Parts: sequence; C-alpha cells; structure tokens
Amino acid sequence: MIEIIDKHSCCGCSSCVQKCPKKCISMYEDDEGFLYPVVDKEKCIDCGLCEIVCPCHNDSEKKRTNLPDIYAIKNKNEKIRIQSSSGGVFTLLAEEVIKKGGVVFGACFSDDWEVKHHYTESVEGLAAFRGSKYVQSCIGTTYQKVESFLKQGRSVMFTGTPCQVSGLKHYLRKEYSNKGFWVNIRLIRYADVLLMGAESANEKGIPGEAIDYLEQVRARARGSNTNILPKVTTTDQGELRDAIRHERRVELGMEFDRFYDLVRWGIAKEVLHAAGKTTYQDQNALLPLPQTEIDKSKGVLVQNPDYQ
Repeated sequence: MIEIIDKHSCCGCSSCVQKCPKKCISMYEDDEGFLYPVVDKEKCIDCGLCEIVCPCHNDSEKKRTNLPDIYAIKNKNEKIRIQSSSGGVFTLLAEEVIKKGGVVFGACFSDDWEVKHHYTESVEGLAAFRGSKYVQSCIGTTYQKVESFLKQGRSVMFTGTPCQVSGLKHYLRKEYSNKGFWVNIRLIRYADVLLMGAESANEKGIPGEAIDYLEQVRARARGSNTNILPKVTTTDQGELRDAIRHERRVELGMEFDRFYDLVRWGIAKEVLHAAGKTTYQDQNALLPLPQTEIDKSKGVLVQNPDYQ
C-alpha cells in the first residue's frame, strides 16, 4: 500500500491512482500546491498494485547505462517555433503520429486555467499542447486512455514531465509497438516457475516430482550451508502443499505475488481477516467488468455476480 512519509519518495505521477482496482487512492494538494496520493485504508485490500506501478518504488531506470543518442532539432516553421518552448520539435513529431492515424497526449489549459492532460486526434488540436506550462498538470485518467488506444492498435505519442513518462511506463508494464502489439517486460523468476511446477505436481498426486522442484529452490537458497533449509521429504499431499505455499511466501516475499496466491488458493478471506484486513470480501477475488465493455456487448457480457 502506498503511504507517503517522505515526499522525496513520490513524484506525483498518479500511476497508483489509475491502477487501483478499488478506486481507493486520491490525489490531494499539499500546502505548496503539489499533488500526492492518499489511500482510503478502509477500502484498501492490500493487493500491492499501487506499489508495483510506482516508479519511485521501482527505480530500475536510474541504473541504465546505455545512454541514448542526442540530437539538436528545430522546426523550420518560424510561427510554430514562436508558439513553442523547445524549438517546435513536438509539433513535427506529433503531426507525423496523427498523419498515421495515431493519438497525441499533452498538457493544456482548461477553461478555468487549470493545467490538465488531454489528447487530440487532429493536427489543429496540437496548438493547445505547445509551450511549457511550468506547473504540475492534473493527469486524470490519461494513462488508462493511453492503454485503451494502444490496445486498439493505434500509435500514441505522450508528452509530459520525466516522472509522468516513467509513471505511464510503469502503469502499462508492457512495451507496445506502433502496431499495438506488445511484449510483456515483467520478468518472472525461475524460482517462481519451479514452485508453480511443484504445486501442480503435488495437486496431480505426483509428490516425487513436486519434491524435486521444491528442492531446486531450497538448494539454491541453501548454498553450501548444509545446516539450513533441509530437504522436504514428506509425501503427504496436505503437508507438501503447506510446504510449497510457505516456500512461495518466503522465496517471493516483497515481490507482490502473495495476494494473488491467496486468491488463487481460495483462502484470501480467511488469511486476510485473520491478519486484521477485514475489508477484503469474496467479491474482491474478481475485478468488475468495465461497464463500457458491457454496454458495447449489447447484452452478451454480464457483470461478475458479486458486483451486480
């Protein structure tokens, strides 16, 4: 669960707000006018998604060593350059995206002079995005809209501050090509695969195979210290199930898989309530279907029963 103790550990990108399945995170303005997320703990189910998509919690980009090439560019159209803040290159790039049927996102002033992120599908709409705004924009549901366009196979150009760009990338958690195809960039650890194999083998009544998979994980953690993590030898299905589940908890600790394991095993309510997380109910095992998709289906899709 996101909890801002030190404001240096939050960039205000709003990725957590847009990813939260319970809509229990809101952005609030501090005394200096900056927006920070606040969690309604009564509604939070501790699913961990807000931390998964947080660029400050997952700062792998800071470790990047392959620096990109650098170019100096300016727009030859003097009128566009005067209306712009950085040589007018935004307009050149955005026009190409729109000509190819894409969508461009940027910051613009609303009717009440608040800076908000919006999108345009026309060249004429680019004028509102030109020029720096010098204040934090309200990102709203922009990341969700970007994802929707990408899933439609459309190219998207997103402009914003570095932290907003990072927030978007962490929100998507997938790399999209200009044709809308994607490659999952989240790495799954081999230990996770082995433990899933152990779980599957045990449930199929093949304890020997399950023990072999489990031992590979424990042997790697044990290393040369034979005094710790002895090999699990029980062939009782219930005992082996408990051992595998315990191994997943300790091996994959702090990797945000625990909640989904509990849901998958059908024991989420029992375990979470015992830990004092009584806001979790049976309906939280499934996410509600978006009402927009139900409406589009014209009666084919029906809402998950517990959300009706």
